[in-house]
Amino acid sequence: MKSSAISIAIFYICCTKAFIVFKVFTLDYYANETFFENTKCTLRSVDRYHSYIDIETNLIRTLYNISGHGQLFSCYNNCHPFLMNITFNACTNRGNTGSYFVNMVYRIFARSPSNFNFGRCPYLKGFIYLRNLTANVNIFKIFPIPDNTYKFIGKIYENEGNTRMLIFRMSYKFNLYRKYEAEGKERVLMG
Repeated sequence: MKSSAISIAIFYICCTKAFIVFKVFTLDYYANETFFENTKCTLRSVDRYHSYIDIETNLIRTLYNISGHGQLFSCYNNCHPFLMNITFNACTNRGNTGSYFVNMVYRIFARSPSNFNFGRCPYLKGFIYLRNLTANVNIFKIFPIPDNTYKFIGKIYENEGNTRMLIFRMSYKFNLYRKYEAEGKERVLMG
């Protein structure tokens, strides 16, 4: 019995091809009307295993001092805080911080097609678009996260003097799991 279990395990290690699936299935956003108008945030499904987020808006006020806050939740039975709860100043950091998570989020947004100038303050008023936002799944090969459903909440604030004003919030739920293929047949294992 042990030899058959070992041979099955060796077959799946040697004869399967695994890739990581990052599929966003719920998207919610809020845009402060004193800063943005005509905001459109859409979730676009490319295929069974991938989806993209597109954001278009008109910035009607110049932003001088922006900070961000990001949280990741694990949603097995209920959503519980998981691994990440960070706050950063977007004008001074510019993706060059010592924080792995800030750099990861910065790389995800900065590599998408956009007319937004990341890491440069002030942000001038005008039309802004971000297209094809998705996670780089190669990050999850280095940084092992268990297969599960997760929720990410990102908030952007404008700091005026001693006050912080929420100007944009986006939250989305996504599935993260490994997909295995063996000899042309698909097999999905959820952990």
